[in-house]
Amino acid sequence: MSRVLRTRSTPKELCHGVQTIADRDLTFQLIPGAWDHYDPEESPWWLVPSMEWPALAFGKYFFRWASDDHTEIFTGLQVERGVDPSLAGAFEPASMITQPDWEWFRFVRSVNKGMFENVLGHAAGDIATPVYVRLAVGIYNPGDAIDRKSPRIPNGQVTFVWDPPKRVLQWVDTQGDQTLVPLAESAKTLSALLEAVASASGQERFWVNILTGIRLELGSNPTLISENELWRKFLSRFKTWVSP
Repeated sequence: MSRVLRTRSTPKELCHGVQTIADRDLTFQLIPGAWDHYDPEESPWWLVPSMEWPALAFGKYFFRWASDDHTEIFTGLQVERGVDPSLAGAFEPASMITQPDWEWFRFVRSVNKGMFENVLGHAAGDIATPVYVRLAVGIYNPGDAIDRKSPRIPNGQVTFVWDPPKRVLQWVDTQGDQTLVPLAESAKTLSALLEAVASASGQERFWVNILTGIRLELGSNPTLISENELWRKFLSRFKTWVSP
């Protein structure tokens, strides 16, 4: 069963509500930002530990509509990887090229060592609602631009629900091109999912996002959750990967 938000009704409002609470808890500041400033109520929002934009190098908290009818918000941790450095000469701007200091590499190491799943297990137990892991892959070509008026739709997307007791991924849904990462659907662990990306043909041009989060319903329901509870029991668990 999904948890239900007590007050905030849009990703923008939830993002700012969580920011207020997080600022009292963290030793660094989180900066709110929308992908599409021209339509902020529809846009995905992030909390990022930097004024840098686009904030591709950083782990970040995301807040986005989970359904077209705007009855659910999907929120959690987002980590991304850009184009492989071997293609740096062909791509502009340079911000599209993955650099050694990107959060992606610390995230991958923590997954492979089991650290991330340890944290995820505690968070899933505390928040008491299904946790989803989503792999979203886009293909970038030389000359492609980052256009905040026209958010890119992933070329391929695979969503899993994470089973805390067994620490395995259970496939839920695939959208777009299933051939981009052909081994993704069969991945049973986070490390296997990352390996499926690394071994995919043409992955050097992939833009990869891993989103780990929960879906929150909007409306009346006895399982209410406040922004404070959302931060304390779930989002704050991932602050290791959302730091300057």
